Amino acid sequence: MAAPTILAARIVNAPVDIYRIPPMPNATNTIRCLGLLVQGYQNREKEREDSNS
Repeated sequence: MAAPTILAARIVNAPVDIYRIPPMPNATNTIRCLGLLVQGYQNREKEREDSNS
């Protein structure tokens, strides 16, 4: 579980907080990881839109 999450974090260039989450197959941690991934992705999309305008 930890490896795909870290890989996904690298792909979407998510916040570093993801690396601080312990690599346990814990539902709470998984949800936090996904939340941070989405947040990081949305932040990046917003920055991209801001730079385009």
